[in-house]
Amino acid sequence: MEKNSRIFTIATVSFLFILVFETLFELFQVKGTQTRETLLGVKISNVDTATEMTTTFSLTFKVFTSYLIIIGIFFVVKKFMDWKMTNR
Repeated sequence: MEKNSRIFTIATVSFLFILVFETLFELFQVKGTQTRETLLGVKISNVDTATEMTTTFSLTFKVFTSYLIIIGIFFVVKKFMDWKMTNR
């Protein structure tokens, strides 16, 4: 049980790192008034007027789906590694 929680924690931290890095990368690509969505599902809406610039971030359902996929990948890799270690 402790190994599963460790893998879950590593997968979650890795997902958050990728999400923040990708969002920051996409944020600096926004020019003027625009709405963009990252690969993992963060929607960035930028409104640029003569007096102010407003940027809002929102999450789409893709974030939840990609989170589950990344956790699944980590657990599949863990099961494969455990299987390889027992067959040695």
